[in-house]
Amino acid sequence: MKNDDALRVRAKRVIPGGMYGHLSVQKNMPKNYPQYFSRAEGCRLWDVDDNEYIDFLCAFGPMIAGDSIQGALQERRELVPGRRANTFETTLGVDDLAATITAIEASGGKIVMPPFRIEGVGELVYFEDTEGNVCGAMQYEQGLWD
Repeated sequence: MKNDDALRVRAKRVIPGGMYGHLSVQKNMPKNYPQYFSRAEGCRLWDVDDNEYIDFLCAFGPMIAGDSIQGALQERRELVPGRRANTFETTLGVDDLAATITAIEASGGKIVMPPFRIEGVGELVYFEDTEGNVCGAMQYEQGLWD
């Protein structure tokens, strides 16, 4: 049995349909289409059976599989102590970080990681909303996207 097949069997025991989300490989793709990837570097990624692919889907592979977009990705971590992230981290671009923090707190949200500066990029904060969702807010340096 291939590694990908073994992981599919394992996943079906704990995840309805064997895959989280709306993209079910089992239903919509050919039988040998890979579902599990082990690493990614730039536009290339490798499945758990060490087959190499080129990612033509806007770097979705590297975002999910690893840390290959230099400076943009990091290992999964606990932004809220005791609770590991169960999906990708979402960050919103904002015009005024201080005003955004005030609005978050006024709406019942809480800051879970205080603002910190990323040199050459901007200032970032992570917050938890009233539903328990964790999200980032980034005030980018002026001219960064012009």
